[in-house]
Amino acid sequence: PCHFEPTFQKHAGTICGGAQLHVTDVERFQPVRTSVAILSA
Repeated sequence: PCHFEPTFQKHAGTICGGAQLHVTDVERFQPVRTSVAILSA
């Protein structure tokens, strides 16, 4: 998990959470399959 604080726009000054992915093998990475797996978890 990652936390960050936007400095402008709607959520400025609010602590937000998210995730950060690091792709280590671009040949094998399947972005659509990965997105579906994350959203269905």
